[in-house]
Amino acid sequence: LPEMQNLTETSQAPLLQILENAIEAFPKSSGEYNGSASPFEEWRFSVRPNNEDENAESKLIGMKVKPTFFNGEYCLMVILRDETATQQLSVSNENNKFKDNLLASISHELKTPLNCNIGLLSEGLSDPNVSADVREKYFVPMLTSSHLLNYFVCDLLDYAEIRKNTFSLEMSVISLKDICKELEFLFSTMSALRGIPFHIEIFSDTMEVVAEPRRLKQVLINLITNAFKFSNEGSIQLKVESTHEEGKPCLRFSVVDQGIGLDIEELQALRKFLSSPRNSKNINLFRKSKGSCLGLRICQSLIQQMGCESLIVDSLKNVGSTFSFTLSEKEQSTLKRFKDIALSSINTEERKEDTSRENPTRHTQIHTSITIPSVKCLCRRVLVVDDNDYNLLILRTKLQKRGYEVISAYNGQQCIERVINILQDTNKCTNPDCRSITLILMDVDMPIMNGIDATLNLKRMMNEGTIPSIPIVGCSAFDSAQDIVEGLKAGMKDYITKPVLDQNLDEILKSI
Repeated sequence: LPEMQNLTETSQAPLLQILENAIEAFPKSSGEYNGSASPFEEWRFSVRPNNEDENAESKLIGMKVKPTFFNGEYCLMVILRDETATQQLSVSNENNKFKDNLLASISHELKTPLNCNIGLLSEGLSDPNVSADVREKYFVPMLTSSHLLNYFVCDLLDYAEIRKNTFSLEMSVISLKDICKELEFLFSTMSALRGIPFHIEIFSDTMEVVAEPRRLKQVLINLITNAFKFSNEGSIQLKVESTHEEGKPCLRFSVVDQGIGLDIEELQALRKFLSSPRNSKNINLFRKSKGSCLGLRICQSLIQQMGCESLIVDSLKNVGSTFSFTLSEKEQSTLKRFKDIALSSINTEERKEDTSRENPTRHTQIHTSITIPSVKCLCRRVLVVDDNDYNLLILRTKLQKRGYEVISAYNGQQCIERVINILQDTNKCTNPDCRSITLILMDVDMPIMNGIDATLNLKRMMNEGTIPSIPIVGCSAFDSAQDIVEGLKAGMKDYITKPVLDQNLDEILKSI
């Protein structure tokens, strides 16, 4: 190595010392060495070239020493290698991993207060004591901005998962009507404030598409938001139309604006970027005036995961831009809900084994014995388990509106204690046949005992007959396929994600 030929005296000293130590450590002669392939002894040290440049970077040198035979003579083989680049790559990978984990952690922490805002504002909109003027002036703008911010936080979470190659989707047949209704609501305030009309037009008899519901909305929200961002006048339109690709029926989604548009050079740079969104060099020109393109990176990744080859971009300077993509149509009967597929894939015996695991390092086991009422509860009582007071407030408000009594717990251990105490409290209800608890809504990420461990413990107690069968439904901001499957395997009857929509809550309450 060139660096080894011109070392400072300071660097020479440890090198010579290491060589002396190596000589002392290994057999002194071939008679003491049996010729077996003994492991290398390894050392690493930094050296700095002996030159006049005070800013010269030090090199990380790796040295390996091993006894061997060379030309029939016993000797020590010394291998020196510059490991600077390897170390730099390792440090870079560790830094990237830390940043990805930090990004995911912060995004999850942001989702909790956002979900609370959305839930409380939604309840405020339906409160008859709130005047129509206050709802329109304050509640609607706050709610739409909170929803949009929540989707952008989801962008960050997806970006972190994409970088770590842990991204997954739960594809299903979804209704265009529901998506369009939400988009009209989300952009109604922005459209009114900017004075730019926003329209949705559907040119198709088919009102269903195969996609992942939240991710499809994320893509459309990103594209529509960009359209507003780069438009000073004109209108913005979302068009959905039937088409065919490779003989298969598809739906084409197009976001059309009459904004500032792109010149030829910018358009070419953007198209090149979309062909390789992980290569930031492809978008240097475009980024100078158009931002980081994080939203477009995520859009491209999401639609590719949902079966589309790429975003298609057409644009003219000072005329406007069109961003479009296609997704497949499919009959409802050919595609099930993801949770149904997950449930059907979980063997009944495997689920019983999961609920009776006795691994003290992973699951805390709680044993008790109580008298079980002989018939089902006639009360309407829900135990809500969540470590966030605002989440508890939202769910309590929603459930009380529907005529349910609500009991709360802040973690899994407290939940189990609540169940035992309620079932043992004969004075809790005047109905002598009361089973006491109609439903448990269980958060997942909680201190002391998480929701998965609590569910496993409760299901084990139900299987042993120490408590009656009580439906447990997961209720968490963690909404990946892996999170849902883990909850269902633990014994949850169903799994809903935050922010909890009235429609989803009503479906759960109806099913029990």
